[in-house]
Amino acid sequence: MVAGLPDPARFESVVGGAVRDAIERSRNGAIRAYGDMVGTLWKNRQFPAAIRLEQLWNRLRKSTPFALYCGYPIDVFDSQFDAAVVDALLCAHSHLLPAGSGRSIESAIAQAMEEMIASSGKTFPKVTESVSTRRLWPELPRCEALILWLLTRARQVYNASA
Repeated sequence: MVAGLPDPARFESVVGGAVRDAIERSRNGAIRAYGDMVGTLWKNRQFPAAIRLEQLWNRLRKSTPFALYCGYPIDVFDSQFDAAVVDALLCAHSHLLPAGSGRSIESAIAQAMEEMIASSGKTFPKVTESVSTRRLWPELPRCEALILWLLTRARQVYNASA
C-alpha cells in the first residue's frame, strides 16, 4: 500500500510473480486464486483501496489467464450501505454469487413488498412511521417514503428470520 492504496508496481511484482510461478508449476497450466484482501479492505471501509485492488487483479488476469475468486462482507440492510460505492465494486466483477442461498433475503423483500402494497392506501405518516424513528425528517415525497419504508421493513423481516 502506498498512500492508502495498493501500489500497481508492487502488486505486479509480488502477486503477479506468484501467479505466473504457480501457473508454470501447475500440471495443466491452469490455476485458481482467491483474494481475501479485497474483503478485508471492504470490511474496514477502505472502499477505494478495495476497488483499486480489484482493478489490479483484473489487469493481471488480462495478461495472465487464471480463475479469480473473492468474497465481500456486503450487507444490503446495513444502515451505512451505499449503492453508489457498491456499484464500482460490482462493475469490477464478471460474475456475482450471493452468500448462502439468498432465499431469506428474497423472502424478506417479498414480505416487505406485500406489506407496502397492502399499506399503500394508508396515510403518509403511517407508511413511514418505522422509517422516521431514527431522526426527524421533513415530509418526504410518497415514492421516496415508500422506498425507505420497504428497505426498513425488509431489514426488520430479514433480521427476525436470521
